Amino acid sequence: AEAAAFLHRLLANHVRALPAGGANQSLLLSAQGRVLFAFALLRSGPERFELRTPPGSAADLARALEDYRFGEALAIRDETAGTAPLALAGPGLETFATSVWGAGTAPGPESYATLRLAGTALCAWRAAAGTPGPPALWLAADPGSVAELWRALVAAGAVPVGL
Repeated sequence: AEAAAFLHRLLANHVRALPAGGANQSLLLSAQGRVLFAFALLRSGPERFELRTPPGSAADLARALEDYRFGEALAIRDETAGTAPLALAGPGLETFATSVWGAGTAPGPESYATLRLAGTALCAWRAAAGTPGPPALWLAADPGSVAELWRALVAAGAVPVGL
């Protein structure tokens, strides 16, 4: 029940103003203002948030948040094992997303949506306009279906890059 107030107190952006269905890039800073963690913050309900981290940092972020917790009514869980991350980026991103999901289906900046591809539900979100790096559509899918999702994205014209 106190997740929004807890995160608002700790993070470097205005968590309370983030609407349900909203997403933004967020930071957990040290007392000296040094960036400890950078991640996507998704608000799926009044007191439900998902923090989407770069690979390998979820457990450390969860421990850091627990260190700042002083009895607030909330639960912090590392659900890394239940998700597989992918990103779509590049100059043809909008055309590609429209061809795969249809016009207006993929989320706009600072929002997220549940999309389907190859029979797989996936969480999709975007960073705010002006965020460093190329425009990207970030995806998180069930690990058991990510290989099928990857094949479907490649079949639709995506060019694999990275891990």
